[in-house]
Amino acid sequence: MYSIVIAVGGRHEHLARCLQSVTAQTFEDYEVIVVDYGAVPPIEAPDGVRLIRWEPVGGWCNPVAKNIGVAHAQGDRLLMLNADIVLDAGLLAVADFIMQQLGDCQLYWDRWDMDETGGGHWHTGDNRGDFLCIDRARYMAAGGYDERMTGWGAYDTDLGWRLRELDCREVRGQEPTMTHQWHPEQPTKGVDQQRNFQMHLHNVALRRLVVNDGSATFEKYL
Repeated sequence: MYSIVIAVGGRHEHLARCLQSVTAQTFEDYEVIVVDYGAVPPIEAPDGVRLIRWEPVGGWCNPVAKNIGVAHAQGDRLLMLNADIVLDAGLLAVADFIMQQLGDCQLYWDRWDMDETGGGHWHTGDNRGDFLCIDRARYMAAGGYDERMTGWGAYDTDLGWRLRELDCREVRGQEPTMTHQWHPEQPTKGVDQQRNFQMHLHNVALRRLVVNDGSATFEKYL
């Protein structure tokens, strides 16, 4: 079973479209966990979605929110999905086929970036921040996301590096389509990315493979 973990601090309409695309998947062996990390007003999840409300301390921290979701996950595989992503109906079935064929890997996906005019363009780089499919055991062995990285950016790059250090290869999916819904960019994103990337480089220098107080169990969130 897959545990689809979605962390959200707002963007209610984006989340609603994301969840609609998840429940429309042809592949059905999954659970959905939404971590409401201080959204105002609070998130209201549809039937069948596990909703966890967690009040943030010190501002938005995507790594904490996602680690909370993983702590409550029951599946042996994880799909870390951003709330502004929409999946084509057959995408999870294709992702599962890739995971079954290739085994232990970190799978991310090409995406179509919408713009404010209704158009868009392809983004074919490292999209692990939007979509990451991974064995739960491997995620835990890597220590999950580095919870020191607040705001936006670089935590997905850091996790990907630690997974590679554990011989978990990268695989990129292309079809069916994953769409990134348009929204204004966070004003602090550039500053956040620069700060978090410096933490990532520090992790690389120290070869820091286990984060979060040396524990990969996340028991503090249960």
